Amino acid sequence: MIAFIERSYEVHFHTPAFLGNAEQKAQWRTPPIKALLREWWRIRVARQFDYDAAKIRAEEKRIFGSAADANSSQRSRVQLRLSPWDIDDFDAKQQIDSTRILSGKFNVSVGTYLAYGPILAKQNGASRCSLRPESKASHRLDIRLQPDGLGRDPEEVIDWIEDTIALAHRFGAIGSRARNGWGSISIVPSNGSDGRPVKWDEVQRPFSDCMKDNWPHAIGKDEDGPLIWITEKEHPDWKNALKELALARQGINRYGIETPVLPGRGGVLVRHLLSYPVTKHEKTGWTNQQRLPSQLRCKVIRQSNGKYKGLLFHMPALCALDFPLNGTAQAAIWRNVHLKIQENNDFRRLSSDEIKEL
Repeated sequence: MIAFIERSYEVHFHTPAFLGNAEQKAQWRTPPIKALLREWWRIRVARQFDYDAAKIRAEEKRIFGSAADANSSQRSRVQLRLSPWDIDDFDAKQQIDSTRILSGKFNVSVGTYLAYGPILAKQNGASRCSLRPESKASHRLDIRLQPDGLGRDPEEVIDWIEDTIALAHRFGAIGSRARNGWGSISIVPSNGSDGRPVKWDEVQRPFSDCMKDNWPHAIGKDEDGPLIWITEKEHPDWKNALKELALARQGINRYGIETPVLPGRGGVLVRHLLSYPVTKHEKTGWTNQQRLPSQLRCKVIRQSNGKYKGLLFHMPALCALDFPLNGTAQAAIWRNVHLKIQENNDFRRLSSDEIKEL
């Protein structure tokens, strides 16, 4: 029997990544990488398991392991090894503080807008250090799959993992505020190839059907193709690519605040469906401890010419909180959000053919 199936990759960071240890200091560690793999593995296999979360969870435990308790814990068949990386203190706030947008009446830093928490608004605030984005340097990632105990053909599992890497390469980001474009990475095979293409038929689903499940399990699509938009402009650095994403999110959020779903004091706004909590726009019955992560995700990509663009894509799901409208009504709201994105001349919708070139 084969002891291990091994694959090696090169990882590049395109924006600062807020990854750290218990002391909140920047640190290059395997857990966030494994979390990224598990996240995109679920999306890769969801269709094969009929979007059944229980079946997917059971298979995920078999491959990636679990540590629930002494009776049900399972060891991982996937082992990760990272190359050493001497981390220096990279202050993302200092780098991006002069890149600003107008938010309401205030001129705010893109860093504060897209990474509030890790980056603080106050001038003397102790913002978190981050991993430095590297335009040239790469970091090696070795993945070893142990066939023993998989319960299925190891070649099928390694195919899943390679497909997962292909997805994470195009859409993945790690660390705090990853959904806002921070920690945007690329992952390519160490052998110099471009890696395998994404099996798009496996990872897309009509966004109205996505509203049947309350967890992110597919990239949405409609009659015009995948719900993926890209910036029209190329940028010389990651900061201006993030600025375009911030401006797009700002326009969407402003529309959400101005548009009521159910009128009246404490009524439901479109903004409550976009993400929660919302500063100064709390929803009656929800607390600040309840969280609704954004379904609209951002990523900064670095092109072969060394310039940067921003991606905005929708991973639809039924609202996981107690929202007063059903999936059909939520899908209608999201369709209007898509139209608002379409009105933004700084972004354009990628066609089904173009996504193959990502």
